[in-house]
Amino acid sequence: MVKKVASVVFAGMLAVAALAGCSGGSDQAGDASSEEVRTMTIAVGNAYSPYVYVDENGDAAGFDVEVLKAIDEALPQYEFTYETMDFKNILLSVETGKAQLGSHQFSWNEERAQKYLYPETPFCYGTMYLVAGADNDAIQSIDDMGGKIVTLETGDASEAQINEWNEAHPDNPMTINWIDAPTPEEISAMISTGRTDAFCEMRSYVDDVNAEYGNTLKLVQPIRSDGNYFIVNQDEAQFCEDVNAVLAQFMEDGTIAKISNDTLGYDVSVPAE
Repeated sequence: MVKKVASVVFAGMLAVAALAGCSGGSDQAGDASSEEVRTMTIAVGNAYSPYVYVDENGDAAGFDVEVLKAIDEALPQYEFTYETMDFKNILLSVETGKAQLGSHQFSWNEERAQKYLYPETPFCYGTMYLVAGADNDAIQSIDDMGGKIVTLETGDASEAQINEWNEAHPDNPMTINWIDAPTPEEISAMISTGRTDAFCEMRSYVDDVNAEYGNTLKLVQPIRSDGNYFIVNQDEAQFCEDVNAVLAQFMEDGTIAKISNDTLGYDVSVPAE
């Protein structure tokens, strides 16, 4: 069943790549001496650690920001300035042109693709894992979830993989329990009291819960991996192409892998297996 889930995930990623908005045909760096350096406003999240957040000095920080700083260094024709804001204001700022690029671990979706440009190359992969209690030896893979309860945050696209598994196991399906924006305390309580057997979350969330409440959770297996992209204002096609060219190089030469290992402690430059 793991292989079946993985095949769906990778097929989805290929579709995303085919639909992305900017090609990689641009010369990435250009020549800053032959053109005016443009200041580009970059809108990033303010409270989504460890990806985008405000550090103790009031500055933009996180994995996304470190990738953007490396891109800025590779593109001398641009100078990036960072503005931190909440999720919805990033979208609005990029759409209206107040910012040229936004970052908040955005996945590709058709609605956003009507409003923004997407570089063809993702800057990382976000993986949702099946997560269970650390001492729950009965759950070692998704195939151990028959007849059990899995909790999903409202709107979680992992529902598709859960439903696919249920369709293949109609005599013993999982029950989906929906919850809005659960806190680490809520998740720990639900697991410890048996109100849920497992849930789907990113590794960084599990790390935060374990850091705060002890090693109470374990990663069981990846459920899906999606490319995460920067979004770019629709009038900035050349900028989008320039960013994409650098991202493609960074993915190939290991720069993204190094930044993610240095910042997160693990590699998000490839889909989890």
